[in-house]
Amino acid sequence: MLKVRRNGQENRALLRCHQKHGPLVRTAPHEISICRLEDVRTVYSGNFEKEAWLARSSDNYGRSVRNMFSMEGMKKHAERKRILWEPYAKSRVLASATLEQLYHSSTLTHLIPQLEQAASAKDALNATDITCSWVMDFITVYLFGTDNCSNFLKDDLSRQDFFLNYSRRGRSSFWPAQFPGLFKFSKRIHLRLAPRILENSRQMIEDWCLELCNRAEISYNKGLLSLQSPPPIYSYLRQHLEKQEANQSSDTESATTRPDSLSNTIASEALDHCAAGQETAGTALSFCLHQLSRNPTVQTCLRNEIRAHFPEAPFLPLTLKDLEALPYLEAVVLETLRLHHHKPGPPRLTPAAGSMKTLLAAIYAQFTTALVEEIDTTHPSEKEYLAGSEGVPLFLRFEKVEDA
Repeated sequence: MLKVRRNGQENRALLRCHQKHGPLVRTAPHEISICRLEDVRTVYSGNFEKEAWLARSSDNYGRSVRNMFSMEGMKKHAERKRILWEPYAKSRVLASATLEQLYHSSTLTHLIPQLEQAASAKDALNATDITCSWVMDFITVYLFGTDNCSNFLKDDLSRQDFFLNYSRRGRSSFWPAQFPGLFKFSKRIHLRLAPRILENSRQMIEDWCLELCNRAEISYNKGLLSLQSPPPIYSYLRQHLEKQEANQSSDTESATTRPDSLSNTIASEALDHCAAGQETAGTALSFCLHQLSRNPTVQTCLRNEIRAHFPEAPFLPLTLKDLEALPYLEAVVLETLRLHHHKPGPPRLTPAAGSMKTLLAAIYAQFTTALVEEIDTTHPSEKEYLAGSEGVPLFLRFEKVEDA
């Protein structure tokens, strides 16, 4: 199993094992993989602890800086979860004026013009780039505010650089997560267990998130974040972590007693949220576009529902809550999640469903999509989020629907 994890093939290996041996599979002397609903309920209702390597794989900014996912021990995890539960409540996400502003501005200014240009030129687009860029812009504006978020949907160079380093970052965590003692010893004797480029990519992603946090901190000190409705997660998280520290006894040593440690703790949490959205909504959207492109009838039904509710061009909902009135869109999202689970392991809290619905409504209200099979894939891709049975990049051809 260690070899499988090191090669990034855990999903496929577990699928083959379950197809061959059933819903319960022993994958290692002390590991069991489950894929039966009643067993999943047993695990989560029984408060099963995470294994240490899973927590270590999500460490950011050093071992002493823990985010909710990397925390070991149910008590500490539950305390941080209580802090983060409220800002990620569905009602709060749907009521966010900031997300609505991003949805309309990015859709009308960046997404629709890109798709129209590709449709007019009959060019194929890398759909995975579109979905991952959309999701990251969506999440960072919710985390840091409108002036401190990413703009990957528009900035091609930044997007390509980020996702290249992000794909490498995941591979850099194997040795410190699985063999922390050996990893520390190897560094002391200047022996590299992983290529330097992987460690550099991990550092670049951490620096990127820390820079967004620093910009959000400046906005926070100027009172700009409180003007947004609702305030970004950064503001909420900062206030609650400071309050948590103030309630601790003065003789208790904590990772967030110093200002720099507090900023690293917030950055570690924020980076985990970015990763959660990237590895859930971004991946699921790619699979959803792949399935819809194989089913023109489903595309037509989805388009008819959207245009029936929003009959005037550009056929966009006025608010995010309006998307809740589209049962067929809801069914498309749920069926995608049923067929294509993003990854094994525990779930994470992200505004994933909202970002999926908004992008799907924006695309299929005005365009049809079709799979492109003849794209040259002889050059290997470093991206991990690929669709199709062979794991090739997902290229789609977009065609503008003529208004009736």
